[in-house]
Amino acid sequence: MKKIEREFRMKRPEFAALVNYIFPGSELDHIGGSTDSMERNGFKIHDTENWREHDGRTCRLWTERLHANRAAAEAELGAANTRIWLLYPAAAPSPSSAARPASSGWPSPSERAAPPACR
Repeated sequence: MKKIEREFRMKRPEFAALVNYIFPGSELDHIGGSTDSMERNGFKIHDTENWREHDGRTCRLWTERLHANRAAAEAELGAANTRIWLLYPAAAPSPSSAARPASSGWPSPSERAAPPACR
């Protein structure tokens, strides 16, 4: 197992909370793990994309809709789970946030190159 995979699979508290409360029953993987698994099973990966710049908008819309339907969510999920789901987008890191470490390896929005014309 590669070092990056071992680091990713370490059960940090925030990862455990994400898997247990936000996406229960899911298997979250990093893009390298997903592409490695696909290639081992015969798929040929030609290209991958990072859509992290859309996370902020997705989280904002998710929160707005959950607030608008909070009573229904609390009736179905319970008040505690609804509060957790409302807190998650506020706590989720955004690639464009000022809190992102400079050494994260991700280019800032102003540093990103335009996508290739073939898309």
